Amino acid sequence: MRRRLNITRESGPCVSHILALVIIGACLAGCGPTIQAGLDDAQLIMRVKTALLNDSEIGTQPIDVAVGGGVVNLSGRVARVELIAKAEQLVRRVAGVREVEVTLVVGPPEFVGRNRLGRLPSLAPPAIDKPLRFVALGAGATFGFSSDDGFGNGVEVDPVIRLRPRTGWGPSVGFSWTRTSFGEAGSQEGLADLVVRPVMGGVEYGLSRGDASAAVSFVGGYAFNSLDFDNRRVGPARTIAVENGLALRSGLSVWYDITPRLGLNVFGGYRFARPKVTFANDTDLTTRRVNADAAVVSIGVAYWLF
Repeated sequence: MRRRLNITRESGPCVSHILALVIIGACLAGCGPTIQAGLDDAQLIMRVKTALLNDSEIGTQPIDVAVGGGVVNLSGRVARVELIAKAEQLVRRVAGVREVEVTLVVGPPEFVGRNRLGRLPSLAPPAIDKPLRFVALGAGATFGFSSDDGFGNGVEVDPVIRLRPRTGWGPSVGFSWTRTSFGEAGSQEGLADLVVRPVMGGVEYGLSRGDASAAVSFVGGYAFNSLDFDNRRVGPARTIAVENGLALRSGLSVWYDITPRLGLNVFGGYRFARPKVTFANDTDLTTRRVNADAAVVSIGVAYWLF
């Protein structure tokens, strides 16, 4: 007598909804540090201008000061070329200054020697043509190297979400999507690709210096798994279904701002995932967990939205 197999696959939550929730949560988590960063910059610009005005020589020069994220930009004119280096040294000694960008030029005498009283610092700093760097979105390619002989290696395109770089602890978002085929060591002989798409959140500890930053992160979340069948091949057994499950990942990421709004992200780490997979042949049906752990290396670009 021939048995008939009825297999029902339950649909999981929409991936786009989960991604939206992760982005919103990450943005909310960064609101506190963002407000504090704005207050710090407002205080820093006053300290920098005070330091310049208190110098008997630099205080008479028409120098404009702008601050963003602890980076000080000096622009305007000075009477002599040696005053450029002197102004930069004064600013670097001010507490809280991370970096100094100098665009000062040597101007004719009629532009220098303004009355000190007319050089009082403004309450609001001039705008800097750079994004505030709160959230960056983009895409990248993740290379997965399986730790199980029953799987092959593969590459998958996944999203990149980058939050404001900082030195210290902060929130982290991770994906590390992988695609891998069942290898010859298993009984499936490459009849399907297992695609693991986790959406993860957690914490990271970072170091930020100018346009570059690095962070060690640990994240976890829910993995949306699927099978991509190769109907051109046949074998004694076939994977027919996979369940969603949990995923964990740790690793090191390096970020570099190529332009004021476009950044390059490189990540290396290890992702843990053990989904349940159902196999079928002519006589029976079995379900078991498979080892989908993988070392992951990804490279991508992202654009600072704001």
